[in-house]
Amino acid sequence: MRYLAIALLLFCTGCSTLGTQMPPPNTGLDHDPAAPLFAADAAAISDSEIARILDTRIELPATFRVGLVHLEHVRRKDGRRQDLGGRSRWPMVSEAFSPLRDHERIYDVSYLPKLMMPGNLTAGSLRATAARYQADWVLVFETGTTVMTRNKLIGTDEARAYCTAECVILDVRTGLIAFSSRSHVFLEKKKDDGKWSLDETVGQVEQDAVEEAMADNLDELVRFLDHWRA
Repeated sequence: MRYLAIALLLFCTGCSTLGTQMPPPNTGLDHDPAAPLFAADAAAISDSEIARILDTRIELPATFRVGLVHLEHVRRKDGRRQDLGGRSRWPMVSEAFSPLRDHERIYDVSYLPKLMMPGNLTAGSLRATAARYQADWVLVFETGTTVMTRNKLIGTDEARAYCTAECVILDVRTGLIAFSSRSHVFLEKKKDDGKWSLDETVGQVEQDAVEEAMADNLDELVRFLDHWRA
């Protein structure tokens, strides 16, 4: 009996996922956008506006341009947030965009000109800048890394990097979010005593982690675009 109780306990603890099982019962009332259900929400955006937004379909030309904006990069090293001292010290993401550049529907993938970027970045100002650049989509992304070092008395020193990368696609014509993705990767690299210092090894493993995390996001975006085309 005791073994049966243990087995039952293990079975129950293994089934820990809890999610919606079915839609709510039909009350028989159709929604009237002219009569908001929640008065507080109506102060920000009306039900009729929400209905129009949800019913709007994003249209894409046969070929189009994607503009890129690296919104933020945060680095934590050995548990402390570092002051990177400006964008010039951020990891440069480039190779991760290769599958997007190679897609048959996309004729250009490039960063929005830095000189044209507004000081106060909002969805509206971003759309205006992208329109000047004639970009149909804007891929906005941010990255964050936690890098750690391990100095060994015996053996080779190591550097490790955890990276989280998140990106969204803003459709310039409508202002709608067409796609979003987040990925997380972990990489480690041993110091090459004949070539790299430990700080240089940290920089390399961070760069590789950012590229790989963004590559995972871009693979998802390409699959999404292929499904859109189909």
